[in-house]
Amino acid sequence: MTSVANTGRLLPWATLVVVLLAGAACQNQGVGRLQLELSGEAQGTYYRILYYDDQGRNFRPEVEQILHEVDMSASVHVPNSVISRVNRNETDVVDEIFAENFRMAWKVSEATDGAFDCTIGQLIEAWGWGFSQRDQITQELIDSLRHLTGYKRVRLENNRLYKEDSLITINFNAIAKGYTCDLIANMFLENGVENFLIDIGGELVAHGKKPGRSFWQRPSLWTVGVELPDDRGDVMPDNLMERPVRALLRLTDIGIATSGNYRKFYLEDGVKYSHTIDPTTGFPVKHSMLSATVLAESAAVADAWATAFMVLGPERSKEMLKELDGIEAYFIYSDEEGNDKTWFSPGMADIVQEL
Repeated sequence: MTSVANTGRLLPWATLVVVLLAGAACQNQGVGRLQLELSGEAQGTYYRILYYDDQGRNFRPEVEQILHEVDMSASVHVPNSVISRVNRNETDVVDEIFAENFRMAWKVSEATDGAFDCTIGQLIEAWGWGFSQRDQITQELIDSLRHLTGYKRVRLENNRLYKEDSLITINFNAIAKGYTCDLIANMFLENGVENFLIDIGGELVAHGKKPGRSFWQRPSLWTVGVELPDDRGDVMPDNLMERPVRALLRLTDIGIATSGNYRKFYLEDGVKYSHTIDPTTGFPVKHSMLSATVLAESAAVADAWATAFMVLGPERSKEMLKELDGIEAYFIYSDEEGNDKTWFSPGMADIVQEL
């Protein structure tokens, strides 16, 4: 996930840090005005959008309309959303936003043999936010809930969702924020805005370039930093810009997402348990991956694959990446001595600068 500025406690647990803000609020000759005030709360987190526009237009109404439409379709936190009503079996008719999220999720589920699965809603509820209900977890409970998961047990036909068991629930938390970034990016492009950076709860779309702050400065690629793993657990920094950065990524025309465990875990008998649930076991994954940053043609695709890689772990993910087109990744993981290590796919060589 990614972030641009200090937004209080509405923060992702593993992030990219945008490192280009200082002194950016200015008028640029031939470029237009950089809007820094498109920020707020949505989808249980924050959003922050930077863009250049010769006409200086305010796109807040359009952005907030998109955020509202996605919330009313795909947010499990909105009681009257389509997904909430589907999960309560009040309807099986879905809208296009739900359908698009479902189709993208199903495609990644198929490619990963279920490592990514949007039907783990019952498992998420059982473990609780931040594993707050872990003391109530038993093997018997997990076994019972695993019968209510499985992407092959649901199907979409003519915008109707069919479930093998009415108790199966859907959760798009690992794809919807990226999808929303993509919708906003398309809105900007349709309005002739080419240079922008969109951040929703740590998922990004970077497009075009960041114009120079003066007439003689050349445009530059958008720069984001991959946060250094930190074992403070629930302790979040007050100022996002003060967080330690492990690597810089210079990007354009790409979707970016990071999933990670190093800010949301619990320790038990010396074992670090991740916040990422493995759909095949029903329990948190237990491997050395600390964070997975993914670049893809869209933020939704990057979002889903970042989660999938966190389930698969570093070695299985490296092998899978050899067969994937259009997907690049940067991993931070621990070796047997507990030291942080990094790895990135060959297509990242000209993008990554490790610090």
